[in-house]
Formats: sequence, structure tokens, C-alpha cells
Amino acid sequence: MVYRIFSNNWYSILVNGQQQGFFQSSRGVKQGDPLSPTLFRIAAEVLIRSLNVLHQNIQFKGFGMPNWSPKINHLAYADDMIIFTSADVVSLQKIMRILRNYEQTSGQKINMDKSVVYMHKKVSGDISITVEIVTGVKRKDFPFMTKPTLWIEYMTSKYCRKENTILVQWKQGSQTWKRMLEARDLIEYQIWWQVRKGDSLFWFDNWTGLGALYYVNPGNTYDARIHNVKEMVVQGRWNKKKLMEVLSKDIIDHITQNVTIPKEERDLDRPWWILDTSGEFTIKSTWDFVWLREPQLDIYRFMWIKGLPFKISFFLWRCWKCKIPTDDVLKKINFNLRSKCWCCINPSEDTMHHLFLASNTAKRTWSFFCKAAGISMEGVQLQQLIVNWWKAPVTNRLKQVYAAVPSIIMWELWKRRNGIKHGYRKINSPVIYLVLISIQILVLYKNPSIKTIPAKWKNLIQMLEGGKARVKKRNIASPQ
Repeated sequence: MVYRIFSNNWYSILVNGQQQGFFQSSRGVKQGDPLSPTLFRIAAEVLIRSLNVLHQNIQFKGFGMPNWSPKINHLAYADDMIIFTSADVVSLQKIMRILRNYEQTSGQKINMDKSVVYMHKKVSGDISITVEIVTGVKRKDFPFMTKPTLWIEYMTSKYCRKENTILVQWKQGSQTWKRMLEARDLIEYQIWWQVRKGDSLFWFDNWTGLGALYYVNPGNTYDARIHNVKEMVVQGRWNKKKLMEVLSKDIIDHITQNVTIPKEERDLDRPWWILDTSGEFTIKSTWDFVWLREPQLDIYRFMWIKGLPFKISFFLWRCWKCKIPTDDVLKKINFNLRSKCWCCINPSEDTMHHLFLASNTAKRTWSFFCKAAGISMEGVQLQQLIVNWWKAPVTNRLKQVYAAVPSIIMWELWKRRNGIKHGYRKINSPVIYLVLISIQILVLYKNPSIKTIPAKWKNLIQMLEGGKARVKKRNIASPQ
């Protein structure tokens, strides 16, 4: 049926308003035909699956990613695709073979003129040349947005209007805009503009090294008629008379002594990233800057436990930040729903407190593990109970397990709740049993010398409290 739809297309051409000819299409569908994206998706699925199968080939060396992350070698949107791989020649050849087979099978052609290879700037020239020879694609630098886009124009007209982006404050609007302004307040002052041609904004760019003149100038004298730095230069010299009208004497002295006089024949002013010695923007320097500004909380180091699946640690972090979709959290962002707990016979409201602490299943699970560990859970809130596990005065071997217990319990409670609510999973195993299995797996990872793990939680605690890791010794004869 599909073949008949796109194989029986006939066309006429309008010439001076008159239909001329009537001929059959040899390939493709009509322009705007709703069948077109479906056919393209079917064909593209062949390419996508062919690339995914590469991960099963032991000779393929993909793009370096953490062990816990899913294996990804491409991202696709419509007819655009980004392929991630290493510079290994065999791996590149396998990818190119798949692309050529896809071209022959589908009839589509890869536009090599628009295709580029992106590599880190520190990659050697020999590797770059090898990649270009194998792929037939030229290497280019990462593209950065330097021109206004439709999205920038939209955000500016909606939120800034006649105000400069440095001055506008968040009053209302989307959370994206709010976060952008928070980032601006941190990052904007870490950029210094090297004066060349003088096209930097006189009031709002940090071209003096002192900061934006709009803020550092005493009394905030602001003349909106002055736009660029070059407007303060006359006949190759600083126009001190004009500077005196808007700036203090100290700032004028600093400018005349330390700032290069702009000239028309030079290039555009260049921004320098102050936080890195190279002057180039780096994610690492930005992260270090933002991280050092934040209070260093000791609790976060207990959340990320080596040997515990990342999804469980990340889930605990979301719970700590109240970022999971229980009904009480959804109500805070104006999603008003009829709240019902799916875990109880007599349902209460679906809240974080009820799900993880007050429900019958949660009480029974926490009580089982807390009683044997000697941790009190009477009259405490959820976060207090978690911290009690983290701060328990036990041996180092047992402390690693105690730190993971709250994460595992909450993860299993969350899975049970979602399985009941959405009906995609039958709940046969008790939560306590599932938590014990996860703890035993973690203990084996942390202590590979242990041969057998006690099945009971109390016996496991006793073993880790009093047991010592076995050390294998082997005598090696010295050479004669």
C-alpha cells in the first residue's frame, strides 16, 4: 500500500499560468506530502541501528565515556547527525562503511561540503590528518555563536525591551530567563575586553579592567548618548574633555595610563576570560569559580558512593533537593491533582514524607534496618534520619555500607510506588529483601576478598564490625 502511494505520482508544470505536460515521478513523493517524514524515518532507522550495532564489535573503539553512562555514538535530528567516535582508524573505517552502504541502499547522499570533523585543539596534527584521510572530511574548529539569532532577538524583545542586558533585573518570566540572569551576575565580571578598534560598549563592557563603568563610576553618572569606546577618541588621542564630563579623575587617569588607544585599522575588540591563564573560556575554570563560591556541604560526599549505581545516588540527590514528581512537589509548581498514595490499603496523600517515611511499607523497612544498626528513627524527619545513618559511629568498613543504606531503601520504595501506580510491574518481592540484595552486592564490591555474605542483616553488620579483610601472601624466591 505504501509503495502504491508514492509510486503513482504524476506531475504537470505551470508555464505562464498554463499546465504543460503530464509525466510520472521516478522517485520521491510530492512536496509537502505527509508520508514524506514517515518514509524518511523508516530509512533513517536503518542507519541508526547500524551505528548502534557497532558497540557489539570488539574492534570498535567508541567515544570515551564513563562506565556507568549509556553507550552513545550518534545524535540525530531530522536529516542532521552528529557521530561520536575515537580517532582509531579501524573504528573510523567501520563508520564510513556503514555510511556508504546507507547511501547505496537509500539513495540519499551525504553532503561532504557541509560535513566537518571536530576535535580537541590539543590533538596532534598527525592524528588530524589521518582522520581527514580516512573520512574524507575536513577538520574545523568548534563553532561558537557570534551573531544574533532569532531566539536571542525574541528573549531580548520580551524581557529587555529598551534596557541593556547588563542592567535588566528579573521581575517575572520563565525559569530559563531567571537562571540566565543569575549566570550573568556571576560570569559577566570575569570577562575583560582588550581594546583594539574600540567597538566595546563604553558603559557596560569591562574594557578598563576595573569593571563595567556603569557600576564603578562614582555617582553612577550615565550618558546614554555614548555607546562605544572609540567615541572617546579624537585625532588618535583620548578626548579628556569629554571623559571629564562623565567620569571621575581617578578613572580617567587609569584609562589614559593603562588602556590602549583604539584605532580604526585594527581588528574588533577581543574578550579575554580572566579565570584562565590562556584567556580562553573553559568549563573547568568556570566550574571551579562557581564551586568555590558555594558553601562546601559535607553531606554531599555521602551521597556519591563508589560501587553504588549512579542512578541510585542521583535519585537521593533529587530527593534531598525535593525534585521528584510526588503530588506535593507538583503542587508547588501549580500542578493541582487529586492526590492518592498508591502504596497503602487506606490511601493517604502522595507526599515525600508519606512515601519515604510515614507509609506502612516505609515504616516496616526503616524499622528493620534501623533496629539492627542501633539507629533511632523516633520523632525524626526524613533528612534527619538519612544524616543519622551517615553520622553513625561505626568502623570504616561498616560506614561505607551505612552511607548507602538510605539511598537503597528510598530507591526501592520509589520503584515499588511507580510499579503499583503505572501497573507495569508486579510487586512480588518485599522491599526489605530487595534492599538486602543490593547491600550484599555493594559489600562484595567493596570487599572482594570476602567469600560468602551472610543472608541476615544483623549477621552482616557483625561480620563487618569485627571481621578483617583477608590478605593473600605468596613467597617469591629471590633470584640466585
